[in-house]
Amino acid sequence: MSVVNVLLLLSFCMSIIVGFWLLFFARHNRSYTYLGLAVFSSAFWAAAIFLTIRTGSPFVGGFSFIFAGLIFAFLIFFLLSFLNKLTAKLSLAIGIPTLIMISICMIPNAVSGQIDVSKGYIDMTSIGAWLPLFYLYILLCIAALVYYFLIALNKLVGIRRSQLIYIVGGFIVAMLFGITFNLIMPAFHYFRFNHFGPVFILILIGVSVIAGTKHYIYGSRVVLSELYSVLLIFISFVKLAMAPSLSSSILTAAVVGICYLFIHSVISEAEKNIKLEKDKEELKKLDKMKDEFLMVATHELNTPVTVLRGKMSMILDEGFGNFTKEEKEYLQPIFVNIEKLGKMFREVLEVIKIDQKKMLLSREQTNLNKLITEIIKEAKKSDRHFDLEADLSKEPLFLKIDRSKIKEVLADILDNAIKYSTVNGAKGQIKISAKSEKGETIVSIQDNGVGLSGEDKAHLAEKFFQSKRFDSFSPMEQQGTGLSLYITKKIIEMHRGKIWVESKEGVGSTFYVSFKNS
Repeated sequence: MSVVNVLLLLSFCMSIIVGFWLLFFARHNRSYTYLGLAVFSSAFWAAAIFLTIRTGSPFVGGFSFIFAGLIFAFLIFFLLSFLNKLTAKLSLAIGIPTLIMISICMIPNAVSGQIDVSKGYIDMTSIGAWLPLFYLYILLCIAALVYYFLIALNKLVGIRRSQLIYIVGGFIVAMLFGITFNLIMPAFHYFRFNHFGPVFILILIGVSVIAGTKHYIYGSRVVLSELYSVLLIFISFVKLAMAPSLSSSILTAAVVGICYLFIHSVISEAEKNIKLEKDKEELKKLDKMKDEFLMVATHELNTPVTVLRGKMSMILDEGFGNFTKEEKEYLQPIFVNIEKLGKMFREVLEVIKIDQKKMLLSREQTNLNKLITEIIKEAKKSDRHFDLEADLSKEPLFLKIDRSKIKEVLADILDNAIKYSTVNGAKGQIKISAKSEKGETIVSIQDNGVGLSGEDKAHLAEKFFQSKRFDSFSPMEQQGTGLSLYITKKIIEMHRGKIWVESKEGVGSTFYVSFKNS
């Protein structure tokens, strides 16, 4: 038996096996029924060519045209079913031309004409009058397949998209060879290789099997690697079958081994990436759950703190309850710590809103000079000892900002400047300035405090970061959540602004905030 006949029988056997396998797989996905029928058609196409070469019968040769055409028809049905677009009208639009094609191919000498198989292949000594119509049918089928494939690429995502890339990728590779040997060459009366069409369908069969296995989810890189490897192995086996030799056998074995190692390494890397992605998704879910818990818990805890703060404020500021001066002084630290606790809860809630992108800005035209003046007045109510110098622009500095949030941001920066410049009982020297230059408004807050180390500056605006600046005389004064500057940075960035610091240990720090004038 010749190499050609061996390859045709191999194609037939493989197609029958994979066809039944696809029908079994179709229990979970009905669209694979049509893919299975396409593979069965390729099996009978190979059988028809084999029998035609053995018998020399033009009638049997007509069946090779029928099954070749049915491959395209069933692939179109598969694509439409895969897209959930298979309707009665589309079924008729495909079915009627297919039935016409089958009817024409059944007419003796209508398509194939007279044939000669004495050379070991099908040589069409005369072409049937209806052969151009068959070619037209095939070209229309190819156009329909390309059209629906492009629709599928735009519509499908995830696993189903990867499956389709495998199957259609294999189909394209197989059809490029099939069209070349079974359509283009015969059109120029060259029939030497027209029996190789079913052999190249083995590529489609191989990738159909791959699409049904678990690792189709690994993405396009694995898909392309496997398609390339299948093609390379297939070409090696064809070369070995056509010219058997020891060197060809060794080369084929080497190609198989290298392709196996190549695919194995790509899949291993893909598995690692998938695991990392799953871990990331799991961490995101856990982080979201944590934020939601913190939001609920902080909100619930903030309610009694607000009540306590209100009651203590009535006692201390409004004289409610006729407390003596000594009693009020005794209660004052309680009020201060309730205020700190309330601020801590507010900061946690703001961080959660920022991280979940739920913080909204309410922008309004604001005179920054007036806003800074208000902040200075409120800061001077503090019992800390400091001198504050203001250098504000004589012209009003109008910006469209969220007034309350920017006020809170600048007040926090000023509060930190006062806090860290009054350590060890020293008197703080604070300077705040605001000016407009080169299309930007820049606010700077300078202090003569303990300053920042290089390490502190690198991590200053990170969540929960605590500076190493510490006053042994008032340790509670330096404590906080480590969220204030993180919130400050995020709010300024939401205004398309920037914040940075210049500092030297033992000398002091200057914080800068800039906004674009618009």
